[in-house]
Amino acid sequence: MKRRNGFLKTVALPLLVAALAYEGTRLIVRWTSPTPAETGSPDLPRSTRPPDAGEILRTAKNDLHGLARRRAMVELASTPSLGALERLRSSGRANWQLPDPVVQACAARDPEATWRFLIGGGDAAITSHAQIVLTEWLKKDPEAFTGILRVTSGFSDRRSIAEAAMRFLEGTDDTLAAAAMKHFEILVSIDPDLANSLTSTGPERDRFLSRLLALKPSNARDRIWAGIADRWLAKDWLAATTWAESLPAESRRQIEARFTETAFASKNPDDGPLVMWAVKWLSRKASSGDVSRLGPLYVKALAQTQPDEALEWAGSHLSGYPLAQAMGSIAATRFATDPDGAREMVANLAAGGTQQTATAAIAMAWARTDPVGAVSWWLEFPHDSNGPTEFTRLRSQLTKAQLEEFSAYALEPETPALPSILASLAVNYENPVSTVDQVEPATGANRERILTSAVSYWATQDPAAAAARLTESPDLLNTTRAKRITDQWYQSDRAATVAWAAGLPDEEIRGSLEASLREKISQDPVLNPKQKRALIDKLQ
Repeated sequence: MKRRNGFLKTVALPLLVAALAYEGTRLIVRWTSPTPAETGSPDLPRSTRPPDAGEILRTAKNDLHGLARRRAMVELASTPSLGALERLRSSGRANWQLPDPVVQACAARDPEATWRFLIGGGDAAITSHAQIVLTEWLKKDPEAFTGILRVTSGFSDRRSIAEAAMRFLEGTDDTLAAAAMKHFEILVSIDPDLANSLTSTGPERDRFLSRLLALKPSNARDRIWAGIADRWLAKDWLAATTWAESLPAESRRQIEARFTETAFASKNPDDGPLVMWAVKWLSRKASSGDVSRLGPLYVKALAQTQPDEALEWAGSHLSGYPLAQAMGSIAATRFATDPDGAREMVANLAAGGTQQTATAAIAMAWARTDPVGAVSWWLEFPHDSNGPTEFTRLRSQLTKAQLEEFSAYALEPETPALPSILASLAVNYENPVSTVDQVEPATGANRERILTSAVSYWATQDPAAAAARLTESPDLLNTTRAKRITDQWYQSDRAATVAWAAGLPDEEIRGSLEASLREKISQDPVLNPKQKRALIDKLQ
C-alpha cells in the first residue's frame, strides 16, 4: 500500500496535472480562436492565413512561461488589441519576436499605440515590424512620418523607421513611395549612409533609382543615387548603361554623365568596353557643359597611352579653362617620358591661360627631382604674379635637402622675384628663426617676401619670441609683419600684445597696430566693458 501511494504521489499525480494543464490550454485555444464560420471569412490556405492561437503558442513555446503568460498570448492571437499587448507585457518578459500577423492586426487598429508598445518592450524584430506598422500608419495618415518620429527617440528605432521608409522606394505601392519621397530629407538626416546599405537588385533597384532621380536635386539625393548606380556599374556595366538610356532626358543625362566620369577614372584594364561607351557618349550625346567638365578627365586618361590623340581631341572639343586643364594633363604625362618634347610643345603654345596651366603642370612634375631647374624654367614664361595654386603642394613633395637648395637659390641676388607661394618654400618650418637670421643680410629680390613668410609662420608658433626678435632689429619690422604678430599674440596674451604695440618707436607701425587693436578689443566677446576700457587706455 505504501509503495502504491508513493507511486501515485511521485509519478501518476504529476502526469495527471500535466495532462490537465495541456488539455486546458488546448481548450482555451479552441474557445478563443474563432472558426471561419464564426468570422464569416473563408478558410485561408495555411501559407497565407494568419496563424491561430495554437500555432502562435507552438512557435513561441520556449518564450512562454506560466499559465498567465499563455492565456495572454492566446488572447492576443485571437483578438489583437492594445489591451492584449499590454496584458502580454505584464504577464512576463516581452523581448521576443511577436508574430507579424499579430503586429499587423494591432497596427491596423492603432498604429501609434502598437509602435509605442514595440519600442518600449524590446521587440526582437523591430526593423521588420517597423515596416508593418509604418505601412498601416501611412494608410490611415499620409503625413504619419511626423507622428512616428515624434514618439521615437532612440537612434536604432528611428533608423528602423528610416530603413522601412527607404524600402517603400523599392516597392510597387506608389502611395507609400510618394510618402517616403516627400520626407526624403528627414529620412536621410537620420542616417545619411542608410540607403547605401540597401542590397536590392533588379526591378526594386530600378524603382528606387527612378524615384530618387524624380526628387529635387540635393547633395543627399545625388550622393545616394550615385553610390547605388556606381555599384551597379561595377557589377554589370552593360545592364546599367542600358537602364540609363531608358530614363527621361534629364535623369538620363545625370546618370550617363556619372557613368562617364567613373569610366575615365577607372584603372581597371577590364573596363575597356565601358571606357569606349563613355567616349562615344561624350563625343555624340553629352551637352556642352558635360564636355567641358568631363573632357579634361578623358584627355588625362587618354594621354597615358596616346598623347598625340589626346592633344588632337582636346584641340577639337575643348576651349578656355577646360582646354587649359587638358593641356596640363597632356604636358605632365608627356614630360614623364619625353621631357624635352613636353617643354617644346608648351613653348609653342600661344601665350595665355592654356600655356600657363601647361607650364605649371610641367614645373610640378619636374620639381620632384629638380625644383631649382623647374622654377627657373617656369619663370621664363608669362605667369600669374601669385603663382598657380598647384605649387602649394610642392613643400610636401620635396626633401629637406631640396628645400635647403631652393632656399639658397631664392636668396641669390640674380634670382627673379618669386610669387609668395614659392618664396614661402625658403622658410624653414622646423626653425623659422634660422630663416630670419639667414634672410636679414640678404639683398635679393625675394628678401622681403621670404622674411614676411618666416615671421608669419614664427608668429603662429611663438609670437612673443618673434616680437622680441624684430624689436631687436627694427629694419626687419614693418606694418605687415607686426600685424601678423599681434593677430596671433592677442589670442594668448592680450595685455602683452597691447603693451608691445604701444611701445613701438615707429609711429606709422604703432598707429596702424593701435587702430587695429582698438577695434579687436571693442569686439572681443570674452572681455567685459571694464576690461576693454583698461586695455584701450594703454594704447596711445
